[in-house]
Amino acid sequence: MRWLRQWAPLILLLGLIWVLSTLLFSADSTGRVVFPALRKLIPAITAHELREVHYWMRKLAHVCVYFLLSLVLLGVLRRGRSGWRLSWALRALGLVIAIAFLDELHQSFVPGRGASIRDVVLDTAAAALAQVFAWHRARRQTRLPESSSTAEPAS
Repeated sequence: MRWLRQWAPLILLLGLIWVLSTLLFSADSTGRVVFPALRKLIPAITAHELREVHYWMRKLAHVCVYFLLSLVLLGVLRRGRSGWRLSWALRALGLVIAIAFLDELHQSFVPGRGASIRDVVLDTAAAALAQVFAWHRARRQTRLPESSSTAEPAS
């Protein structure tokens, strides 16, 4: 049961990335949903603005998924230990880069999709940001709380 608790989030997230790389989530497919929704929300939106918002929504999805993937991988690599270590972060980052490349390779074989090195760079940046977040959080948790009774008065 512990194995399942540790690995299930990663397996589910990798499955989600696989599905997001199919034709179901191509720009044309998501545009068929996003464009009408945006037109209802913002009736005065232009066609150019629609394309821009849609583009940035898709890139934000990359950031969110790969940020989360980086944190999930960190959790798996920690194997139940607390804290943050550079070695764990670098391994997680390396795995994210490999997964991002494989994701783009997968997309290159899906009709209506294409591979983009820019997406790999974006995914890597999101993963690195997640590790900075995890480092900051771990650092904050290990600090001893300052007590007002032990603090020296300012001179």
